[in-house]
Amino acid sequence: MKIKLTELKTGEKPKKTSSLKDVLSKDIVLFSNSKFSAKFFQKFYDSLLGLLLAGLDIITALNIIENQHKTKPAATLYSLKTQVAKGAFLSQALKECKEFYTYDAYLIAIGEKTGRLHEILKELEAYYATKVKLKRMLVSALSYPMLVIALSIGVLYFMLGFLIPTFKDIYLRMNIELPVITQLMLDVSDAFSNYAFLLPLGLLLLLAFNFYAKSNVKVQEKTQAILLKIPLLGALLLETQLMRFSHSMYLLLSAKVPITEALDLSAKLLSFIPFKKEIHYFNQEIKKGIAFSDLTQRSTFFDAQYEAMIQVGEQTGRLSEVFEKLFEQKMTQLNYQTKILGDVIEPILIIVIGGMVALVLIAMYLPMFGLSGGI
Repeated sequence: MKIKLTELKTGEKPKKTSSLKDVLSKDIVLFSNSKFSAKFFQKFYDSLLGLLLAGLDIITALNIIENQHKTKPAATLYSLKTQVAKGAFLSQALKECKEFYTYDAYLIAIGEKTGRLHEILKELEAYYATKVKLKRMLVSALSYPMLVIALSIGVLYFMLGFLIPTFKDIYLRMNIELPVITQLMLDVSDAFSNYAFLLPLGLLLLLAFNFYAKSNVKVQEKTQAILLKIPLLGALLLETQLMRFSHSMYLLLSAKVPITEALDLSAKLLSFIPFKKEIHYFNQEIKKGIAFSDLTQRSTFFDAQYEAMIQVGEQTGRLSEVFEKLFEQKMTQLNYQTKILGDVIEPILIIVIGGMVALVLIAMYLPMFGLSGGI
């Protein structure tokens, strides 16, 4: 597809034939204010790097990438291409697009000024590839336990709502004295029948709280602080934040960005508010002359090994290389902890769920064993 420079200069987007598609696209853009996924950014920077290395100019490269997308990504990429065609640097155009991170625009600006744009694009692709890999690791570790929990809730719902009431009718007709455990299960089933509506209501309240928390920073901070205290899960979430922080600091410091600016940009990439506030605090203290290694020693977010390596990096003047090493270590630890999380949760769920099902079955059949003289 050829690019019409007259259209690019005037900023007028070529007309499309499907008006219905335009309306639907506008609706999607209207109700989707979040940034694109890490997978999109990985593909974008990978494609842009490959096309530039192939000898294409940046406008043609952006046009090719735009044609690979639809709806909101295509509209954003068109706007990006238009600004570059008008004479803006790529970094300036990215900064104007709210869907792209300031972090990306800052790094690309450094690449444009130093002639290392290809290297920066490669690093950005690697950064988002790491985020995609991390997400897949977490999904892989938690998907099976979540599936087991969902199936277990379904089984218990069936037992309490349908199976146990059937036994109750049988025992009422037999007019026999029931064991304590059987009577307890019948009482639980009665309570479940009376309050079964609370389960879907609880799920709706949980979803409502989730939406509310997304718009309330204080609620997010308190919730995240609680999550960090949960065994295994809290450690996994903290390792994730440390890995992202280490990677972004490595990229920024290796690009000769001052440490205060690097900390400010890295904090913007963090999703956990307690850790984000800690990094902002670090930034203020470093401006007062406090060493970064001293701050990590005071913080509860960094372990002894992390603190020692930061101290070595400051003393040797190779802090960017230390952050690169820390990033690699955190990635390895995340792989290990994710596997441990799955290995620990799965047998616990199986034992708990199997025990609950066995308890229900024993409680229901126990009176029959008594009638047959088995006990």
